[in-house]
Amino acid sequence: MDTTTTFLQLAIPAEENFSLADTLDCGQCFRWEAEGDGWYRGVVSRRFCRAKQTPDGLLLEHAAEGDEPFWRSYFDLEVSYAAIRERLCRDRRLARAAAFAPGIRVLRQEPWETLCSFIISQNNNLGRIKGIVARLCGGFGDELSPGIHAFPRPEQLAGHTEEDLAPLRAGWRAGYLL
Repeated sequence: MDTTTTFLQLAIPAEENFSLADTLDCGQCFRWEAEGDGWYRGVVSRRFCRAKQTPDGLLLEHAAEGDEPFWRSYFDLEVSYAAIRERLCRDRRLARAAAFAPGIRVLRQEPWETLCSFIISQNNNLGRIKGIVARLCGGFGDELSPGIHAFPRPEQLAGHTEEDLAPLRAGWRAGYLL
């Protein structure tokens, strides 16, 4: 990973009610960690970055300028959630649901990682899920830089046994991962 610090600012229209914290902490993803002072660190599709919401939008540290389309897609910033909420609010039952946590965006995550993460999530709590995912990445994923690992590709898990995955402490889920 390049050690030069780069920043990318993504503008978000004010009417979108975007909340980075609600989006990353709602249980739809497991590779983002709050660092304090509004910063989160995570690895997405073999890209490490730090993210923070600012009055001007979303600030991404360690994200190359050429990566803007990737991050806009990941955070689903091209879709007007305000317009979707407006349509949903026409139905009184859906209006209550739409009013709950209006800042959450549906992340466009890599399908393989999402599948494995949600296998791990069965009958689990958020802290334990994040721990298992972190051990899976640390034990089987490529090291992108010291202490930062990519999510393992399917071929990196192929050929392993449930015993090989025992250090993950995933229990019965290990067989489903394989």
